Amino acid sequence: RGYPFAEVFLAYEVSDERLVARVAFDVLPGRLAVVDTILVEGTRKISDDVVRRMLPLRPGDRFRQSALYESQRDLYRLGIFNYVNLALADSLPSGPEDSTVAVRVQVAEGALSRVRVGAGYGTVDCFRALMTLTTQALGGGRAIEVTARTSKIGANDPFPLGLVRSFPCQALKPDTGTARLRLNYNLTLSLSEPYLFSRRTRGTLAVFAERHSEIQAFVREVVGGNLSVTQRTGWDIPVTLTYSLSRGSTEAEPATFCSFLLVCNLDDTELFTQPLRQSTLAVTMRRERTNSIVDPTRGSTASIEIRYASPAIGSDSLIDFIKGTAEFTSYHPLGRRTTFAWRARGGVIVRPGFVFLGQGVMFVPTAERF
Repeated sequence: RGYPFAEVFLAYEVSDERLVARVAFDVLPGRLAVVDTILVEGTRKISDDVVRRMLPLRPGDRFRQSALYESQRDLYRLGIFNYVNLALADSLPSGPEDSTVAVRVQVAEGALSRVRVGAGYGTVDCFRALMTLTTQALGGGRAIEVTARTSKIGANDPFPLGLVRSFPCQALKPDTGTARLRLNYNLTLSLSEPYLFSRRTRGTLAVFAERHSEIQAFVREVVGGNLSVTQRTGWDIPVTLTYSLSRGSTEAEPATFCSFLLVCNLDDTELFTQPLRQSTLAVTMRRERTNSIVDPTRGSTASIEIRYASPAIGSDSLIDFIKGTAEFTSYHPLGRRTTFAWRARGGVIVRPGFVFLGQGVMFVPTAERF
């Protein structure tokens, strides 16, 4: 509340006969203080201006302890600091008339470029691989991230190792000779700006290309991009608005179209296999109550997302739905180095029905289904 040098004295009276006590707190608030200096320490490759612009305090502002906590969270969210600490440079007033304070910001820079790799195995995905490259080469806290994911490695081209005939990938045998056996991939390039108009607003621009298939079901290929803006509200629940535009096609067996879309004429299925344009608006709210943004071990997170696609905002006529999802994650420490985490997720899709070639059709894009 602006009184950094407040002192609190405890006083009490005890009645031995009645076995009661009266406790009092005497508060000396001191002088109302304003910030006159902000000291930044520990920066090497990152400019001091990058740190200062993420602080809600400026010289001349009234001191607020909550602003120091808020600044610490915002600096950690940049993803470029391993350590952040904010405190008063002067722990005691220089005199009875002293009404100014200096704030010291101490940081330790992390690696400006990071590479993350992973490998895995799934019964209907064969072998998987993941690589993420993140770099702060543009400066100013801006980050470029390249993410590549692949699956069905070794099942078919471009790595024809013949694993479908052996134990690792034999679950894919029903798809032998079809396009569904080819390599799945997702390649994404994104640029994030942590200071868009203000310290409470950040933006991200991304482009992607994807190929995804499900055993004995479908193959989907899509390219597109999205633009998102995140605004942090006063109650510390970020709200993200995202606009996505993509163009993709889905190939499936005639029996799949007949079973799930009620389109059983071979000539009619051509409409659903043609590339379709999807224009989507999404609103996401996320409440985070964990003890660490980087590596949580205690607390929880909750999020809600609503997605809307319609010809009214640029989608093809077949792309028309409203989708809502909710997710909750909880972290529980089981020891000094072990954490148990669980997550629950659910949702619903609403699709207006329409008549196609005399048949009632309820079509939801395969990528949006649960």
